[in-house]
Amino acid sequence: MGHDTFSFHINNKECKAIAGQNILDTAKAHDCYIPDICYHSQLGAIQTCDTCLVEVDGELVRSCATHVSPGMRVTTDSNAVKEAQLEAMSRILRNHELYCTVCDNNNGICTYCGVGCSFEVWTKDRHILRIEPQEHAPVNGVSTCVKGKWGWDFVNSEERLTKPLIRKGDTFVESTWDEALTLIAEKMSGIKDKYGPGSIGYIASSKCSNEENYLFQKFARAIMQSNNVDNCSRYCQSPATAGLLRTVGIGGDSGTIQDIAKADLTIVIGANPAESHPVLATRIKRAHKLYGQKLIVADLRKNELAERADIFLHPNPGTDLIWISTITKYIIDQEFIKKNSNDDSRSKINLYPLGDGCDSAYGCD
Repeated sequence: MGHDTFSFHINNKECKAIAGQNILDTAKAHDCYIPDICYHSQLGAIQTCDTCLVEVDGELVRSCATHVSPGMRVTTDSNAVKEAQLEAMSRILRNHELYCTVCDNNNGICTYCGVGCSFEVWTKDRHILRIEPQEHAPVNGVSTCVKGKWGWDFVNSEERLTKPLIRKGDTFVESTWDEALTLIAEKMSGIKDKYGPGSIGYIASSKCSNEENYLFQKFARAIMQSNNVDNCSRYCQSPATAGLLRTVGIGGDSGTIQDIAKADLTIVIGANPAESHPVLATRIKRAHKLYGQKLIVADLRKNELAERADIFLHPNPGTDLIWISTITKYIIDQEFIKKNSNDDSRSKINLYPLGDGCDSAYGCD
């Protein structure tokens, strides 16, 4: 979008506008109120609510979808505009169920995947009513996947246990909380006394809050005198942590989702973000479609991102190390390597000549 400015009029007042900007955003920039419901600056014009209607040179138009032009005369407060906006709002109120304005809402982090999306959670009587992403959420903004938006019915599911069950023979029998907790304390104390504190392992859940996991490890270490504490998240993440520690110096990502969205090129190897990390995939697809970002996908499967990719590589199974080393050898700055690495590093880089790597990974001539 260019940055050329020009003059136009809102309610007979001369204003400055930027080329390519719509009437709604321009009016907001000049503190001129126009109602809107379906419009969001990050999503563009959806054009479904009709509450943002204004007059342009005597004709009713949607301000969210109409770009400002030099000399344009916009009216936001005429009788025709007010009647049209009132009719649109009345139609929405008649046909749409609205959430109560006095229901509680709290901020939270989605636990479905590692993206870490922030949501506003609306509740009433300890029941979730809806999940709503926020524009200024640092990771996801207004984006959300179907799991994060709608997959919370398990929280108040009628199938959840509300009373502890104790196994007696081949069946589970309902008990009181006092009875269940007393039994757990007796059994764990007995094991500790007989076999020692190190005989018990403690595995926490990634679905618990930070505070709950802190209390869990505190119980294991301070009460049971055991350091055998783990978390289910580590099982799948520890290989990535070790690899990242060796390559980028920290056991985590060295960039942000915003960095990926702004990159000139994204390479996806052996992953399917469209299913495993949908919000991240949304950023990639948006940058590729709207801003010309190049996309390369290397995978055994032809997934959604592979369908969109500028280049789709389909290597033979088990050859990732070979073809990645081959490409590394081809593009690497050899002079930089000679000055900043030892002989062992250089020998590893020279393992796979371009032709050999191509033959092994793709079976090409």
